[in-house]
Amino acid sequence: MKVLRYVVLFAGALLFLFPFYYMLIGSLQSEPDTSVAGAFPTGGLTLHNYADINSRVDLIGSLINSGIFTGECCSARSSSASSPATPWPGCASAAAAPCSCWSCSCR
Repeated sequence: MKVLRYVVLFAGALLFLFPFYYMLIGSLQSEPDTSVAGAFPTGGLTLHNYADINSRVDLIGSLINSGIFTGECCSARSSSASSPATPWPGCASAAAAPCSCWSCSCR
């Protein structure tokens, strides 16, 4: 019975981790292969895709942009008891948008 439990847990772990493995292998392939055989490549893996993306995307600029947006979210959502928070565009009212620094979406 104990062995069966470990077999089921191991199979569940493999099932859970397979999408992450598939994404990693897919990102390393020089030519995309979405077939079942593409999940188990025998060659053609390269880090060139990561270098290519790194050269196309301004990572520092993107991080600064995210920091600015997060700062705006926190400052727009922090309000005193006398002044209610204004809703995000698309939200019906401030009551419909209970946002905090960690969650800036309409609910």
